[in-house]
Amino acid sequence: MEDLYVKKHFVLQIEGRYRQWDVIARLDDGYVVFSHEIMHHVSFGDTNRWKDCFIRNYLHDVWMHPIREALELKSVEPGSILNYRTETTNDRIFILSKEEHTKWKANIPLKTTPYWLRTSYGHLHTPYVWIVSPDGHHIGEAVHAASIGVIPAMFLSVDAVHQLVGPVSELPPESQPEPPAPKIRKMKRRF
Repeated sequence: MEDLYVKKHFVLQIEGRYRQWDVIARLDDGYVVFSHEIMHHVSFGDTNRWKDCFIRNYLHDVWMHPIREALELKSVEPGSILNYRTETTNDRIFILSKEEHTKWKANIPLKTTPYWLRTSYGHLHTPYVWIVSPDGHHIGEAVHAASIGVIPAMFLSVDAVHQLVGPVSELPPESQPEPPAPKIRKMKRRF
């Protein structure tokens, strides 16, 4: 049941702030939800491998507990956060891969600053990872860059999402608008 597109969101109070989460995709057992805003700006870490990177540990250590508490305040069971299989790990909280972002970008609003994806750029020994630029395109960035945003995602059960947002309408991909093409400036020739 993958590749169905949805347009819903819900709000969780996390550490005193109200944060919106967008429902961006329906999978067999539940929905992928994606933070509407960048949670923090950090470097990817010392490696471009998701299973060993700083961001993965950071998300689990810093964000998992407050997100579970926020779900409990909405009477949603913490167990509704399902394990999500990435290329190399099973995670309860993660960032999107380049392929996932490409597949679901019609439901992901553009951001004002770039943010990390979990897909390495080039060879595993090359310290680069894909990021999403403010215009929605993918570019490579060094893992040590500290000004790149982190936008967490979760895989929530069908019951949890229906409890948070009600019925979810599924839209075919062709009805979704494409992100704007990058602007190309023409240089004037001077003689």
